Amino acid sequence: MTLKEFIKQFDKDNSIILLEGKRIVLEADKEKLTALGKLLASKTSRITFRSGNAEGSDQLFSDGVTSVDNKKLQVITPYSGHRQKTNQAYPAEHKQL
Repeated sequence: MTLKEFIKQFDKDNSIILLEGKRIVLEADKEKLTALGKLLASKTSRITFRSGNAEGSDQLFSDGVTSVDNKKLQVITPYSGHRQKTNQAYPAEHKQL
């Protein structure tokens, strides 16, 4: 599937992409994961990205998404305050640091 085909099929109202990956990421892959998040967030207009805010691939991909628009990212956490300092889905003024 090409990027163009992916966008055509999934960039629709109420589309959600769930981020799931590994906590340990090869050094060579870190930049690629961030770039992928940035690419998808910049090329789509209606997709929401959803993350559990875990260290590793979730965080790297989320970094890319939020570098475009933090409103495109939703973070689902297991408890209030989970990794709150790294939660980029919400403006800093809404975080309790």
